[in-house]
Amino acid sequence: MKQIKIILFSFLVFSLKVFAQNPVAWAYSLIKKTGSGYDIHLTARVQPGWHVYAQRQPRNAIPLPTRVMFSHNPLVILEGKTKEIGNKEIHTDEIIGSTDWRYANKLDLVQTITLRAKVSTGISGSITYQACTDEKCLAPKTVNFDLKIE
Repeated sequence: MKQIKIILFSFLVFSLKVFAQNPVAWAYSLIKKTGSGYDIHLTARVQPGWHVYAQRQPRNAIPLPTRVMFSHNPLVILEGKTKEIGNKEIHTDEIIGSTDWRYANKLDLVQTITLRAKVSTGISGSITYQACTDEKCLAPKTVNFDLKIE
């Protein structure tokens, strides 16, 4: 019975360690441009040895791409696609024959918006991403953001 308790305790400690890992920290900001234009910055700080994936991937890519979703707000116009700023790495796995695009250290996702009227409002949404090392990947995670526009 004592061995079973030790095994269960060890499994619990291992599980908590895996689930407690959070190698990506997100920060959100809004930068006023001109007139009614703004840039939304969704910035990922990635711990050394880890990476997150680009929003768009080559056809033969296996990883889960990062996905940004904005909640509908009739006062906000999304201008174009969300841009990626960072040092994009191209990784090729010769064994399985796949290529992916990834970011280490920092990824800044920038979405330009325009307000339809001069009012205070907000913009919210979510980012779904997967953090990996060269040896393992964590389960995909979704984080929400909410920014006030004054």
